Amino acid sequence: MFVRGIVGAALGALAGAVAWGALVYFLKVEVGYVAWGIGFLAGLLGLRFSDSQGSPALGIACAVIALLGVAAGKVFALWLFLGSMGAPPVNPEQLAISTLADSLVEEREAQGQRVVFPPGKSLATAQAQQDYPPEIWAEAETKWRANSAEDRMLVLAALASNSELSATNRLKVAIAGLFRGAGVSPFDLLWAFLAVSTAFKLGSGGSDS
Repeated sequence: MFVRGIVGAALGALAGAVAWGALVYFLKVEVGYVAWGIGFLAGLLGLRFSDSQGSPALGIACAVIALLGVAAGKVFALWLFLGSMGAPPVNPEQLAISTLADSLVEEREAQGQRVVFPPGKSLATAQAQQDYPPEIWAEAETKWRANSAEDRMLVLAALASNSELSATNRLKVAIAGLFRGAGVSPFDLLWAFLAVSTAFKLGSGGSDS
């Protein structure tokens, strides 16, 4: 019964993740309580598939699966979003910081300040961290990190080129984006917590009412 419960929890989390990711993509807005619903589905189906023989072990399994479901929903939404865009640069984050660094250089030069690049490098040829004055790159990186995770995700997506990403590469980029915090807010952590706690409670044989 325990294994059947895990299967049920996985099916529930998968259905919830697909629904949440699709809603985020098509509505262009996150409906947080749908993420909570992933935990509800995982716990409910986990309990149903186990013939209502809930247990702490099943509750923990449902909670873990629910958390993975919430993450999968995030990845799926970004996967769909990348599908409507082109392939990102080899290192989109580096390009984003480099763009900010270029702006800082232009601002300083407009104020009459002299910006000294490493030998052989200039504003026209600088691309990576080692190509810029250390203080310029550090300030650009600080400005980049000061943006919200959601804003960073949008910027990275906007830097996409016109070439199409394969489904597999889109998945890799989406997973990497999630690990970098793209699109993750404190509210996401709250909904994830509620999803996990609900899945545990239901999987343990309790009631979520």
